[in-house]
Amino acid sequence: MAVSSLFTIEQHDCVAVVTFDDGKVNAISHAVVDGFTETWDTIESDENVRAVVFSGRPGQFCAGFDLKTIMLGGDRRNELIMRGWDLVLRLLECPVPVVIACTGNAVAGGAALLLTGDVRLGAAGNFKIGFNEVSIGIPLPAMVVALAADRLVSREVFAATAGARIYSPADAIEAGFLHRVFPPDDLLDGALEEAGRLASLPGDVFQMTKQALVSPTVRRMRERIPDDMELLARIGG
Repeated sequence: MAVSSLFTIEQHDCVAVVTFDDGKVNAISHAVVDGFTETWDTIESDENVRAVVFSGRPGQFCAGFDLKTIMLGGDRRNELIMRGWDLVLRLLECPVPVVIACTGNAVAGGAALLLTGDVRLGAAGNFKIGFNEVSIGIPLPAMVVALAADRLVSREVFAATAGARIYSPADAIEAGFLHRVFPPDDLLDGALEEAGRLASLPGDVFQMTKQALVSPTVRRMRERIPDDMELLARIGG
């Protein structure tokens, strides 16, 4: 089912497979946020959905924010960044299990999107995963640092954030971006198997336990948003 031109939903028993595909690099634009919101509203209103697989297009999971909008600066840029952060938080707080199928490159905001998954599986290949912001002269938002500190292996947090290290899929396992890597043709089957396992757990108990896990991280992320917006105003107008 095509919810928008950018997102499709396929039902596999009680698992919804959401595919994000803009035909290019899967950059986060205003249109993407609109499509995501409509898609997630559909999923969360369907009582038959007990788990979600979130996937990108072959070779590209997500390239982060749309550079054309970011380069414009001003209110339009700030609005997109705020909406993008809301998207990340919504995925992180999703009450049902979310399995990310990272189909390729996941950089900058795409790496943050990847880290929202309860289980994060990746495609093997010559792909780039990580936060490149510092290497191109952009401070990594404090709310993203908070997410990275929670999700990544502690010894890799500095390298992955301030150090702007970019990982291959295999190295991304060691850092904590990914839990497992599959041959590209096997990734969806692996994600469906894991999502099905999680969907079989008692839903209310899972939801309460997940909330206990993610609530402190979400709180720390939200607390940092005002400082991040102030920093944006200083560095980019």
